[in-house]
Amino acid sequence: MARHRGLRRTHYDVWPVIADAFLTLLAVVVVMASGRQPVDPGVETLKTEIVQKSSREFAGLLAQVEVGSKWARLVFTEESLSFPKCQWGLPEEKQQQLHSLFRWIGEHRGLLRQIRIEGHADRKWSGSGCSDVGPFQDNLQLSQNRARAVYNVLLGLPPEDRNGLGELLNDDATAVERPSGMQYLRELARRGCLEVAGYGDRHPRDRSNPDSPKNRRVEVVLEFRELGNAAGQASSDSAASTAACEVSQ
Repeated sequence: MARHRGLRRTHYDVWPVIADAFLTLLAVVVVMASGRQPVDPGVETLKTEIVQKSSREFAGLLAQVEVGSKWARLVFTEESLSFPKCQWGLPEEKQQQLHSLFRWIGEHRGLLRQIRIEGHADRKWSGSGCSDVGPFQDNLQLSQNRARAVYNVLLGLPPEDRNGLGELLNDDATAVERPSGMQYLRELARRGCLEVAGYGDRHPRDRSNPDSPKNRRVEVVLEFRELGNAAGQASSDSAASTAACEVSQ
């Protein structure tokens, strides 16, 4: 009698593979829905260098540096900028230090989207000598004047200048000397992407002591480009906003 040998069929369980693929796709969808941008290596390197330089060559100018995913905050105190009490004049030495810092930052201007200059003050503005200084009414105006002083210096104007800005931002302006390596700041200013504001005592750095000297400061916030925008992947509105603030290499 002939023997019949049956062939055993091999069955593969494909459901674990399908489940893994589904979970992977779900993770991708969640990341896309969150709106998170990919890491920009150039921006990450610049943030690291800013922190390093704040404790080295710019240690006498920068009191503190904070970094976030899309920004870096440079903190200049009343002491580190050598502001006279209740005034906003900047010594020539500090003006040169500011030029050096922002000349170096300008070497990476392709990574910048916008710069904000913010003036801050403590709660107490009256006191010995302040009543004779002006023209300002309170700490809000003093913080505005100090922020404007830094703004002026970065654009090549005297700290307390109030008349040259209109000519400076005119495309045909030639009378105001241009600080070497800092033309990108004028480009940002012309496009409305170099902002300046004073907040008085509304945003104290030392919340436990509104009268602390730490609260008398100017902060410069560097806002970095988004990698999606740089790669042409951003939405049309976001891309248009970013393009308006980009400066040439």
